[in-house]
Amino acid sequence: MDNKLTPMDIRQMQFGRAFRGYEPQEVDLFLEQVATAMEQLRSELQTAREQAAGLELQLLDLRKKETALSNTLVAAQQVVDEMKRNAQKDIELRLKEAELQAERLTQDAWEQLRRITRECDELRKEKKLFVDRWRTSLKTIERALALAVEGEAGSPEGANHPSSGSRGGSI
Repeated sequence: MDNKLTPMDIRQMQFGRAFRGYEPQEVDLFLEQVATAMEQLRSELQTAREQAAGLELQLLDLRKKETALSNTLVAAQQVVDEMKRNAQKDIELRLKEAELQAERLTQDAWEQLRRITRECDELRKEKKLFVDRWRTSLKTIERALALAVEGEAGSPEGANHPSSGSRGGSI
């Protein structure tokens, strides 16, 4: 048998019969329980992987939006600078109007920059929290799978022996 044990492998496992051996029905029942638990863990792991992939796509989308917002701020600043240069060439009245308009645009751009910076900081915090939660979930699933595999690889004498007081062990 290879290292990739599947629920089907567990269900199809056959043991040789020996005098005074284990109760075949108990062994079959235990193998069915182990296979069912393994199927559930595999399903949960697949779901977690799919969710992580979806979150990575969302993260990429958020990064694209962040880049677009940054480009917008750069463009806004370039517009303000151009307006200032053009205003210097106009007459006195136009100069004052252009300076007032440039000042308003600058204030708006800085306010937008502060708002976007706050939003980016919040998104980074949410991303970190989300990634940390998923890491924890994936580690929990990984530990559960490791325990299930260790349980299957362990010695069955103590777990299924009639004198041990246990009728198979649980997962």
